[in-house]
Amino acid sequence: MASKFSMSQTGFTTQINSPAKPGLIFLIGNNANNFDLLSRLLTESRFNVVVAKSVDSAIYQAAYARPNLMILDITEPGFNGVKACQSLKEDDITKEIPVVLLSDTAHREEKIKCLEIGAVDYINKPIQPEEVLVRVRNNIIICQLQKQVNEQNLRIQNQLAIQNLIGMMQERICQSAKLEEILSDTVKELRVILQNERVFLYQLQPESKQAIAFDSMKIDAVNKYDTLKGYDYIQNYPETKAGYFPSFNEYQNHALYQVNTQPNLILPIRQGGKIWGFFIVENISQKRDDQALEVELLKQLVRQVGVTIQQAQLYERLQTVNEELHRLATLDSLTQLANRYWFNMYLSQEWQRLLIEEAQGFRFKGNSNCLSLIMCDVDYFKPYNDTYGHLAGDFCLQEVAKAIRETVNRPADLVARYGGEEFAVILPNTSAEMAFDIAERIRTKVKGLQIAHSKSPIAQYVTLSLGVSSIVPHRESSPEELIATADRALYRAKEQGRDRTYLL
Repeated sequence: MASKFSMSQTGFTTQINSPAKPGLIFLIGNNANNFDLLSRLLTESRFNVVVAKSVDSAIYQAAYARPNLMILDITEPGFNGVKACQSLKEDDITKEIPVVLLSDTAHREEKIKCLEIGAVDYINKPIQPEEVLVRVRNNIIICQLQKQVNEQNLRIQNQLAIQNLIGMMQERICQSAKLEEILSDTVKELRVILQNERVFLYQLQPESKQAIAFDSMKIDAVNKYDTLKGYDYIQNYPETKAGYFPSFNEYQNHALYQVNTQPNLILPIRQGGKIWGFFIVENISQKRDDQALEVELLKQLVRQVGVTIQQAQLYERLQTVNEELHRLATLDSLTQLANRYWFNMYLSQEWQRLLIEEAQGFRFKGNSNCLSLIMCDVDYFKPYNDTYGHLAGDFCLQEVAKAIRETVNRPADLVARYGGEEFAVILPNTSAEMAFDIAERIRTKVKGLQIAHSKSPIAQYVTLSLGVSSIVPHRESSPEELIATADRALYRAKEQGRDRTYLL
């Protein structure tokens, strides 16, 4: 027999049936009456149901009873469904819980935005009981399977890390581009090897009279200390010596140690004939009489870390150079958009990805495998250049490029300068209708800049003509076909009077 009770502090009405439920579901919306049919359907199907009147209430309750699924009603008047979905996907408590939207045809834009934010599925009103139950169960199963896979992967990774810790250390350190990350990981790895002894790594910075301390016992692991005592004596520290170092230890105790403890082992790290820093090991559980094997192991590790630090510093410099070279090779210098070369590379890359996904029957978050392309052309740009000059023409192109980039902001989309006054926008996993809507927003945005164009026969401001094409990649087609179709659509837009979008 079902029972009901209210939680006035959180705004919840909870329905609980008999034991052995297949899952806990939160229904989120500011009008609980809208959930009567859905709540009854889920309860009769042996789900536990919690109705939350606000997102804050849902997050509060999820901290105590984690749901398997949340159904968010984005159709209610005065309720910002997009903001609600974003709050759920940003909060640490609820961001991993799947969100299914309760929507209708009047809220298409909100639904699309929520799916982009991270909602996994949607249910259209009026609800169909069979469809609701299938979608709910499938999404719960997918989430549970993903969780099991993640947990299994974590167990395997931990086992491999323990078995191969010493042999893998250099490889794992070199995967990081930042030296601070490398050193922080190093002390934590050493703590595992040394069975929970406390490990410090000090990086000396004589120019600024500072030392950076990396502590295996701290989450942040990085601290800076301003006074570096005995630096000259530190540089003469014997390479083979391991043990108590009074001069350095005095600084260490003053800066870091506030209890009566002493380090068991100090090992120098040398770079270019000078001491770059120190490994300091403190046995916080007990003092060992015989540490010969441990010292030898640490010496090997210190030498390896010294080499790795040198490699990491070189890698950082090379990465900086390569990033700058890549930027110069793939960006248009005038507009800072992708250039024609990178446009061709990215279009080919996305074509191959969607071709494989289509062959495998994969749909990303329920979206189609369409690849859409928008070709844009500034109307009557030659008369603009002739009238206002090339500097003004360059500024015009920069402003148009900025407007397009601000309108197209999904991570997977690419805006490129195709040539001259022509721009192109690659839209993966985007239907023709969605691409047309984006093109219209671009056209409106550019026209709204109100860049004066006295020689345009169609408007007093700079305008765009846009051609849109869309295709699901298959082996009988090619990226060139998509470009050709978008070009024809652009020609039609110009032919029909310009300042318009044409979908072909």
